[in-house]
Amino acid sequence: MTLRLWKFELANGTTMIRTTCVSEGTATAASAFGINSGTATFTADNTYAHSGTALKVAVTAFPSSTTVRLPFVAPSKLGAVKWYEWFTAPPATTVIANIRHSTTDGVLFAIAVATTGIIEVLGEAGYRNVSAQAITFNQLNRFEVNYEIVGTGTGQVVVSVFAGNSTTAYVTHTITTGNFGTADATHLELGTPNTVQGLWTVWIDEAGLNEGSRTPIGPSAAPAVPLAAPVVTVTNTSPSVSGATDGTATATWPPVAGAVGYETDILSGNVTTGAVADDANATSPKVYTGLGAGTYTIAVRAKAS
Repeated sequence: MTLRLWKFELANGTTMIRTTCVSEGTATAASAFGINSGTATFTADNTYAHSGTALKVAVTAFPSSTTVRLPFVAPSKLGAVKWYEWFTAPPATTVIANIRHSTTDGVLFAIAVATTGIIEVLGEAGYRNVSAQAITFNQLNRFEVNYEIVGTGTGQVVVSVFAGNSTTAYVTHTITTGNFGTADATHLELGTPNTVQGLWTVWIDEAGLNEGSRTPIGPSAAPAVPLAAPVVTVTNTSPSVSGATDGTATATWPPVAGAVGYETDILSGNVTTGAVADDANATSPKVYTGLGAGTYTIAVRAKAS
């Protein structure tokens, strides 16, 4: 059992179509994800990302099929996957994810969302299981899916949907008699894996795959919240006589919420860049001595860790 995670961190605005990019991976080396041919595009976009950038899928003509295909470390009949997704109501019932058993023509089961938000699970030979619960559009949802491919008519799938990093699912759809075949799962597909008859846009972020275990993967770490800049007050004493270097400058600041420490530096002149901490463990008040006449800038940075 090996957990693979992808964070689609690319330069904001980068557009990809019919190409291959490298995404960030954990547990195993970074893996490539392929974008199948189609009239949709993927764009790295930070508008609705869980953190950094997400993959924005814009279906600009139809019919269209564009897919991010992510491999498990090894084939398995047991597995768990998760991803974050933001989208408006699709134009029709639209497949948003496939669990595949080959890279060519082998879908074990698919997850679809109707215009009403209802979740559907599709399998072999026309199998279709419709949830009584609907997802909420226009918010960041986390999909958690675990499954066991047992045999014809006995396949098991649980689809849970959470609002962002919540640990309480607001949609849970459980299937114990699904018709999903008997092969091992090898890939997760996200995006618009099947033909889309309409125009719509979706954002996908932070996908995870774990083969050999049905244990839900859970939320990704919450994005770091930048610390506020310290509010600094400076008082000074001038050198005693011309040419002397006995001037002082004292910087004080109130505590910054979440900070575990502070760094300070003093620079000659009225500057806004170039500070390198001369005191990595500064406390308020911070006193600088031995200063000659002139203009100085004192920089104070709050540290999160």
